Amino acid sequence: MRHHNAVVPLDSALVLTHGNPLGPAGMLGQLHPSRGSFTGVVDRDEGPKLIGQFSINQGEEFARMAFFLPESAGESKGLLLLLQGMASMAGEWDAHSLVAEVPESSSLFEQFRHAGFSVYGWQHVWKVPAGGRQETGKSSWHQPASSDYLTVKNLYQYLLPPIVQSAEPFPASLPGGRVLRFSGETVGWAAVKTGLHGVFVLPLLHPEVKNAPQVLACLEAQLHRETRLPVYFGVRSYQAWLEPALESMDWQVMPRQALMVKRLAILQKAALPVVHAVRNEQRTEPTTPILGFDRQGNESGAKG
Repeated sequence: MRHHNAVVPLDSALVLTHGNPLGPAGMLGQLHPSRGSFTGVVDRDEGPKLIGQFSINQGEEFARMAFFLPESAGESKGLLLLLQGMASMAGEWDAHSLVAEVPESSSLFEQFRHAGFSVYGWQHVWKVPAGGRQETGKSSWHQPASSDYLTVKNLYQYLLPPIVQSAEPFPASLPGGRVLRFSGETVGWAAVKTGLHGVFVLPLLHPEVKNAPQVLACLEAQLHRETRLPVYFGVRSYQAWLEPALESMDWQVMPRQALMVKRLAILQKAALPVVHAVRNEQRTEPTTPILGFDRQGNESGAKG
């Protein structure tokens, strides 16, 4: 049974690689020099104190919701205030959008929609079961070179629907990952995030790749040999054709998540004044402040 004060993760890569976002490894992960994070708090007399956090990676144009707590906040009216305040601050940090991975079966799904988030895709997370790793041959996955940036970006723009690209634009520099080459041609890319608890992989394969099960098994085995950590694969709806390959290898799948986005470029023109008005009104209600802490730990944002 999950405790009502449990953290609700909204970033699979963060929780699977660093564990509990409020644990030691999770806190260290937020101190990465290429990542900025903001933590907001809503304190209301009629409900629990709500805490949420988003992060922005250097070179990216979107912010990513990391977590919020407590779990019971899914039914709280304060959640809407928290999400509005987080979106407002993400816009002030020059993010064009705020994204989150929301469990499909959770009551949070409707709460996020009510707060102005919309679905731009779906995601399943897969993992090799204990003792289920298969023997693999020589891997065609390679460390990327600086010259791979345009090639991978072209693959990204070719394979991803416009709605996904608008929510998560390709970064200004190539993130950590692996490039898949066959006969000198780049046919795949895997973004890889590694932490103390695991490795999270977001694969992107051209549909002409015929031996997807072997290709993914090679990558998983390669990363496991390097780290000795569990390896997780996030498969997005635009790459759903990979799921039968994972099923054929009896990999374990987790509940589906909705990829949700709140467009901040539009908010900056129209809705942000409304969000600021909501936050400013709290100055007359000291029992309902929303506080923020920047990446140095200094308090910022509106405070009652």
